[in-house]
This record gives sequence, structure tokens and C-alpha cells, in this order.
Amino acid sequence: MPELPEIFTQYYNTSVLQFLAGKADQCKVNYFLQRSSKTKLGSFRSKSLWKRNEIFVARNLEPDIMLIVLCHELAHAEHFLKAKRRDKPHGLGWKKIYVRNLEEIKTLHEFSEESGKTLQGLIEKPRASIDPRAREIKEDEVLLSALPMGAQFEFGQAIYEKKELRRSRFLCIRQRDSRAFAFRKDAVVKRV
Repeated sequence: MPELPEIFTQYYNTSVLQFLAGKADQCKVNYFLQRSSKTKLGSFRSKSLWKRNEIFVARNLEPDIMLIVLCHELAHAEHFLKAKRRDKPHGLGWKKIYVRNLEEIKTLHEFSEESGKTLQGLIEKPRASIDPRAREIKEDEVLLSALPMGAQFEFGQAIYEKKELRRSRFLCIRQRDSRAFAFRKDAVVKRV
């Protein structure tokens, strides 16, 4: 049986720990905690045939969200064993495994109301990312999608101009050097 990070034993009941250990054996993975991160919640790294694959999860996550991220990464590990690199990382095969993992973990762990809604949404419509926690938008801030094309806005310490929509992101030009950047529609920016 693989060794689980100590934080898992603090967060989860025996059933969840058995699930995680069983999946680690089945998928030939070791679990590791990574540095705290606001953007990268977890990752799966495939190794050579004679080494165990690795799953990393951010150490600063709430227990419920960490469990959802672990299910996501375990789906990558299981899908990798079946398809190797012949299929898309977040393709149909991965989605089926992810949903199966989420449905199983839902029966083993008691999620908070908010995390339970996130979990149910992922079961109904599996996707690669977990929606970031909603935050209160300040008076001088706005969602990028609410600004008209050609509008200028501040993000970080730079001024940008909103140019065009490309699939799901806006192409924006940084004013000081005319470099182009892709921004999510739900990016919170300051009006100029």
C-alpha cells in the first residue's frame, strides 16, 4: 500500500483514504504536495515504465477542493494507463473516468454545501477546471466581458486595450509595448 501524505489522514475518513490508496496502487502513482498556488491546483506526471507516476496537489486547498483535484488527477493517471498519449488529456475517455471517480468519492466523503454544488456541477458537466471562488468586485473594477471592444483597462500595473474575442478569450494589447495577451472573459480588471 502506498504511503499517503500526512495531511490526507488529517482531512479524510478511512473510506476516502482507502479509495486514494487503492487508486494509487491501481494507477501506479505516488502523491505529493506542491507549493501553494492560486492557479495550478494539481498535476499528473507520467514516468518511465519502471517508475511510479506522480500526482501533485497544492497544499493550500480546502479539503473538499483538494479531493476534487485528486479525482481529476487520478482520472489522468488511469486514462494514461489505458490510452497512453493517443488521446486528448481532457477528452471523452478522461471525462468518463473523472465522473466515475467523483461519483464514488461523493458517497465516501461529506462535502460542504458549496463544494457539493461544485462537485455536482462537475458530475453533470465534467470540465478541466474548477471555477474559482467568487470574489466581491470593488467599485472601480469590472469583468472584462462587460467592457466594450476598444476600451482601455488596467490589469496588474499595466494598461491594456480590449481588441477582439478569440474563441473563449479576449485578445488585449498592452499599451507600453504593443504586446498581445489573451484574457479570460471573467477577468476582473480596473476601469481607466
